[in-house]
Amino acid sequence: MFLIGGLVLIAAIAVLVIVTQSGGSNSSNSRQASTSNAPGPAHHKAASVFKPSSVTVAVLNGTATNELAHHVATKLTGAGYKQGTVATASNQAVSSTVVAYLPGHRNDALRVATALKLGSAVVQPIDQQTQTVACPPPSSCTANVVVTVGQDLSTL
Repeated sequence: MFLIGGLVLIAAIAVLVIVTQSGGSNSSNSRQASTSNAPGPAHHKAASVFKPSSVTVAVLNGTATNELAHHVATKLTGAGYKQGTVATASNQAVSSTVVAYLPGHRNDALRVATALKLGSAVVQPIDQQTQTVACPPPSSCTANVVVTVGQDLSTL
């Protein structure tokens, strides 16, 4: 009885090996097809392309120059960004423009700074006062990035 059970076990293993080998050639063929499939990597690359239209930018005028926030907002919408609130900042004596970001949107803020030909040093997390002006309560904030325009962009 033990001998018959051992033979049955060996036969079962032999069948599994044969099935696995024939199935293995199919799976290696499908692996070859998937590794040679050019749209796969291109699709992944396309998914990581930055789209300005996915970023809403609020612009606050931190100067006494009339319509400066509107000019900056127009420049950004021309670059493809979505326009958020355009308003007057609580501080009208801002010398250097600040590109502030809401949590999770630092990379978006860096892109906005680049669009305005500003360095990464102007990018910082948003403070409560700026957020309150750009996103007045009780509404939820639709902006991802808030630009407080300073005198350095007064000739824009």
